[in-house]
Amino acid sequence: MNETVKYHSFSNDFFSFCVLSFKRFISFLILSNKLFISSSLYAEKSKINWGHSNAHTNPRDAYIPISSLDIKRFPHLFPPKTGNRGLRYSDNDPIDIVWDDGTIMVGILEGTQKVNGERYPNKIGSFRNKKILGDFLRKRMGLELGVFVTETDFINYGRDNVGIKKIGDSTYQFDFSKLSTVQPLQ
Repeated sequence: MNETVKYHSFSNDFFSFCVLSFKRFISFLILSNKLFISSSLYAEKSKINWGHSNAHTNPRDAYIPISSLDIKRFPHLFPPKTGNRGLRYSDNDPIDIVWDDGTIMVGILEGTQKVNGERYPNKIGSFRNKKILGDFLRKRMGLELGVFVTETDFINYGRDNVGIKKIGDSTYQFDFSKLSTVQPLQ
């Protein structure tokens, strides 16, 4: 009896994408109620590629998005904006960011969106100079500064989001490691 077995061939990119999606799903199941996991950092003209938009930006600029759903699910992480103080970067004070690799960065909860009638930030950027965050993320991924970051770059790195945990009044722990090192909140 001769039977022919047919195998389907999938590209390595598709397989890597499936593995990355599965890892994100497992991280979400385990940590969704304990730790904020940002949405994907990939977009053609925003997020990690903010500097590649037609705005007044540097190709190295980047930010981490905060959606209204993020604020509703994690209100303790993202405080409402203080009164309009006329600051150039935001109406909030800078925050300290401690990355999983030990890097310390000054950041800012900036931009504005309305949630339940209150003003909240819609992104996290590096304070004073937006390219600091973009340079950091690209270096971690082994990419050149200012290069356009593709979905494949994230697949090759093994992660396209950031884990965020508040560890003090204005101090946050950010995780962009290939394997999560941020411990769930107690």
